[in-house]
Amino acid sequence: MTKPMPRISRREFLKTCCGSFLVCATLPVVCVEAEGAGTVTDHLTFRGSDYLFRWQSGNQQEFTPEGQEDLQKWLEMMTIVRYPDAHSADRMAEIANNTVALYQKNGKILKVDAVQATAEKPAIYFAEAALSDAGVLEIAFARLQLVESGGMGVIYSRRFYGVSPGVNHEASAWMDKNGALIEHALMGWTLPAP
Repeated sequence: MTKPMPRISRREFLKTCCGSFLVCATLPVVCVEAEGAGTVTDHLTFRGSDYLFRWQSGNQQEFTPEGQEDLQKWLEMMTIVRYPDAHSADRMAEIANNTVALYQKNGKILKVDAVQATAEKPAIYFAEAALSDAGVLEIAFARLQLVESGGMGVIYSRRFYGVSPGVNHEASAWMDKNGALIEHALMGWTLPAP
């Protein structure tokens, strides 16, 4: 694994939450690159919680826990994005770079990392970002890598509502408690079938 970039400080995180356009479902621009429908599963399990299928458009599927059916006001979401045209390490790296650029354009990058490819496993890319809009802050954790059928992105997102521009102590406390745990769980998670 490459040397991880340090997380930003709590003070810097509190400054993150102002004025950017919120990227709903986290990767709509990057998803446009992929064509052809992916396989839909009816649920995912992540960190011991079940996420139920809620929506699909093209190669993007979204899942939320029970009780969070309203896609306009959810707290936790898992998003699966399939990239059937990604069959090379170079193409997957390009998709990862596009994802980071999209996050930079629409929010603040909190962390970027990569696990180098080995003879047995492809490279794995990771990005963590804070995205905000009027009254909403979304923290997105994205893992991207090659799989049998092309590329796959898995995004865990956590939203906070009623956010004041510039400060969100609830989100900051949540990140202090959960940020590293979510990253570790996502990077070690068994991906759904391609």
